[in-house]
Amino acid sequence: MDVLKVLGSRSLYQVLAKWARYWRAHDDFWQSLCVLAAMSLAMVVCGLCGQMARCIPLFLGIIACGLAERDECPRQRIVSLLLTLISFAIAAIAIELLMPHPWLFAIGLGASTFIITLFGGVGGRFNTMMSAMLVLALYSMITIDQRQAGSVVPFWRDGSLLLAGALGYGLLSLGVQIIAHRRGLPRHLSLLYTQLGRYMILRSEQFIPVKGMDMRHRERQLAELHGTLVQSFALSYDSVKQTLSTSRNSVRAARDQLLLERAERLFERASSSHHSRDVLVSAFYHSDVLFRCQHLMRLQGEACCSLAAVLHQPGRARVASDQRTRAHGDLVNAWDYVDPASERRDVPQRRKGAHQVLKRLIDNLSALEEELAQLPDVAREAREAPPYAVLSAASAPRMLWTRFKLLLTPLNPTFRHAVRLSCALVTGYLLIQWLDPSQGYWIMLTTVFVCRPSFGATHKALRQRIMGTLAGLFMGWAMLRLFPIPELQSGMAVIAGVLFFLLRQKHYALATCAITLMVLCCFNQVGNSFTLIMPRLLDTLLGTLIASAAVCFILPDWKNARLEPKVAAALSHMARYLTMLIDQYTQGRQETPSLLAARQDARQSDAALVSLLSNLDQVPYRSVAVLTVAGHQLHAQLHALLGYLTALRVHRPEAALPSAAALDTCAQHLAEALSRMADYIVAKGADDGAMQAAMSAAQQSAECGLLESYDGAQRFAYEQLEAMTNHLEPLKDALVKMRAVLAESG
Repeated sequence: MDVLKVLGSRSLYQVLAKWARYWRAHDDFWQSLCVLAAMSLAMVVCGLCGQMARCIPLFLGIIACGLAERDECPRQRIVSLLLTLISFAIAAIAIELLMPHPWLFAIGLGASTFIITLFGGVGGRFNTMMSAMLVLALYSMITIDQRQAGSVVPFWRDGSLLLAGALGYGLLSLGVQIIAHRRGLPRHLSLLYTQLGRYMILRSEQFIPVKGMDMRHRERQLAELHGTLVQSFALSYDSVKQTLSTSRNSVRAARDQLLLERAERLFERASSSHHSRDVLVSAFYHSDVLFRCQHLMRLQGEACCSLAAVLHQPGRARVASDQRTRAHGDLVNAWDYVDPASERRDVPQRRKGAHQVLKRLIDNLSALEEELAQLPDVAREAREAPPYAVLSAASAPRMLWTRFKLLLTPLNPTFRHAVRLSCALVTGYLLIQWLDPSQGYWIMLTTVFVCRPSFGATHKALRQRIMGTLAGLFMGWAMLRLFPIPELQSGMAVIAGVLFFLLRQKHYALATCAITLMVLCCFNQVGNSFTLIMPRLLDTLLGTLIASAAVCFILPDWKNARLEPKVAAALSHMARYLTMLIDQYTQGRQETPSLLAARQDARQSDAALVSLLSNLDQVPYRSVAVLTVAGHQLHAQLHALLGYLTALRVHRPEAALPSAAALDTCAQHLAEALSRMADYIVAKGADDGAMQAAMSAAQQSAECGLLESYDGAQRFAYEQLEAMTNHLEPLKDALVKMRAVLAESG
């Protein structure tokens, strides 16, 4: 019996330890822990002093500071905290000064909202800081509105309470980060490897040798995930710059840098295209070699997800690589069986081209396996690696000013969002002045949280906000009836505030429910929260209605989509990237800054086009749906070109190729064809004669190159160029169709 108790206790201990490791590595655990400590402390102090009314602005200050927080090193966290407190103080003082003057307040509200939103578009810490500054301004309005009529309070009281809550939370969070050694980069790397693993698993499904499969849906999913990965890489590179700038000799920083570089190489190999799926399926339909390719790449994707789990939870064991090793060996044996060089069977001449494509695919998968096999040695390599040079900070004043100037145009989505949000808040304020509703400033707060840069994001947040508010009001009514004791309600308010931060990133409806419950419990400490239920519901409905009207009628995205410039930018950047890559074949392999910039431009333009089409997919208008279909057909061809360009980069030779002048000429013809297509899509009334001539020249030069008896890297380059020229005709048809759709829509 004693043995069973011991075993049971050990089992319970293991379960608790596992859960402790999970929550300790959870993205929002530490922030929620700080919120719990700050809110509990505020509640206890206010209760002991008999000033529960002051608990509300303290709570609101804690929430605003929590919303402004982002993953940074301690030194940068101190700078961000100081800037946050300064911006909060400016907002609170401005609200106190302008609230008695409605017309001045309306003008200041519109202008400040516009400027704050634009500064948030600069990125980095300014994004979260400016959003939190706007939220705190509205919280300040709410606290002023809560004052009883005729009450006289010091000018600085409510603002200082908001700042006190923000300062208390900021200091707690900073202390926890220093003690717990929290770092932002492993989180970004964990997310990056998770997305990379999902991308490889989805990519592996293209190798399933089933005829007649509709691959368009999978290709669209791959393109969207590709765009997400590009943004994740950009975020991780920014984070590694910050890490290297504050810990120059840190082995951890070197390890993270190596992991990021390995992820870059894995992503390039996984996204490169060496093949036409239809050719491979037709040639090897009765063989299991493509199934083995699919199986190995799926296991490689799962290995990336396993590494992501280890980065997220350091105590977790990685999945063993034995299964991948066996799968790779089976694939090599399968290739030996179908290899034309083998004497086991004769291969028709018409199928030898397919065998060459399959051999390159298997070589690429083998290189992927080699990269994954070296990942466990990253820590050792980091200790042996020389110190990295500290990269320039992304928040330099000149860089920030350059980014800000790019936002000052109606063509920029951030500019349009700033105009919409400013108009929506001014409309809400004027509505409050006209109707004079009870708790009316919740209308504006709802508008701020719901109004998003795109139509789809706004309506998704709108639905979740309404559902969460309804659930929170019902739950609050039930809780206040069941637990009328003030001390219990205080505890429920703290728990609800913690749940808000735990759920706000992934479950916004539940987070809204939690914050609504917190508001009811807090206000019930100083009054009757049952009188707040209907005003809160009506304010939410009015706020969501204003946000919906703003996104539909004020500079709507679908009327300013401007697909033509984005398509032209993608074509131009791919043409430049192609030229830079072929220079590597003619001059030798070099990682030049211009090549890296060309790669980044090509990726970013592709990701921007995917993001725009994804936003347009959610607009429920027929004319927009027709345009989106044409846009997806066009992007499918563009994304295929990017895959072939990536393969050219992956397989660059170390030394310059001999007699590569013809290869350079062929690439120049192809780049010229892409440039002509870019001119065609943006120039109204442009003739397609120049585009057609450039396409013909590119196709002829690629065909002539393949007729020569080249081998190795030179033949591979010609095959890639020919595969790209085969996409020119479908690409031209998609461009013509898009121009026709744009002409019809006006």
